[in-house]
Amino acid sequence: YFEALNASLARGWAPLRGLIWRGKKFIDLPLPELYDLSTDPKESHNLVAEQRDAAREAKARLDAIPRAPSEAAAAESSETVTRLRSLGYLSGSAPARAHYGPEDDPKNLVDLDRELQRAVALYQSRDLGRAIAVARDVVRRRPTMAMGYEYLSFLEGQSGHDDRAAETLEEARHRGLLTESLASRLGLLYSAQGKASEALAVLEPLRESRNPDVLNALGIARATAGRVPEAIAAFQSALAVDPGNAIAYQNIGLTEVQHDHPAEALAAFEKAFVLTDRLPRAWNGRGVALERLGRHDEALESWKRAVALDPEQFEALLNLGTVALERGDTTLGREALRRFVAMAPPGLFAQDLRRARRLLAGSGTGS
Repeated sequence: YFEALNASLARGWAPLRGLIWRGKKFIDLPLPELYDLSTDPKESHNLVAEQRDAAREAKARLDAIPRAPSEAAAAESSETVTRLRSLGYLSGSAPARAHYGPEDDPKNLVDLDRELQRAVALYQSRDLGRAIAVARDVVRRRPTMAMGYEYLSFLEGQSGHDDRAAETLEEARHRGLLTESLASRLGLLYSAQGKASEALAVLEPLRESRNPDVLNALGIARATAGRVPEAIAAFQSALAVDPGNAIAYQNIGLTEVQHDHPAEALAAFEKAFVLTDRLPRAWNGRGVALERLGRHDEALESWKRAVALDPEQFEALLNLGTVALERGDTTLGREALRRFVAMAPPGLFAQDLRRARRLLAGSGTGS
């Protein structure tokens, strides 16, 4: 017995199962395949039409094999999912269906898979425009695949167009494809745009979820709406589901920083670091909290740690450069601001880029 279910679980394609029996290989798909391995080891001649009885017998034997109670994909830690998403390897999900047709057969969708991988490669090479075009074409060609909307939305957000990213997920929502993962993404996009009521409309119906990522997103939406105690409660719910969820502690810390509670923020960040210290956003938030408490040198060290972990932690680069210049460390300040100006996406950091260039010009270096 063999199986390959990832494309079905993540993309809604037909599940691939098969059986090797009596020297023959049977693959159970909407367009089934049967090969005689003794005479055709490269599986180049499909015998289904010629040996229907053998195919039916193999299918019956395959169907008689007990299967696991659930085909749900194994849950990954929030940190792993976050890291994969940051690289463009997004984890989609798709509900099982009672029937799959030839249009769902993986062998008819190989080119689509290749295009998804091309979108990832273009993103990693910083060619966002072409990556978006490829992802948009994937959605056009397979409008029933939730993962296509997730890729396209992610790329549009990376280009600084949160409004377009949200519109893409609203289209998925309209088509009934909004999984909990995509709902979390949509809620976070609305939160980033300051649209608290829209974010809460998407996420509050999921408040009983047992998915810590959903609960973290709900907490962020509540924090954006200024409902800090309820936001902390959502993060605590995520921790109740997953006590090792460092992202929840990070989110508590970031929420406390945003609402000017630096001491409480530091306590939350320290709890996150007990679980893992590889959290660049937490190190950036810790630096902000320390700066507000007047602990400037420690703040600089936190921002250094953030950008060491993630050279594209742009907020940390800006904070590091700005405060270093204020503290008289022009070498460190100039280097951080130069890196910020060279790498920060204009769509996301237009105002900050203007400010950084003014600081560089004022310190006599230019941009």
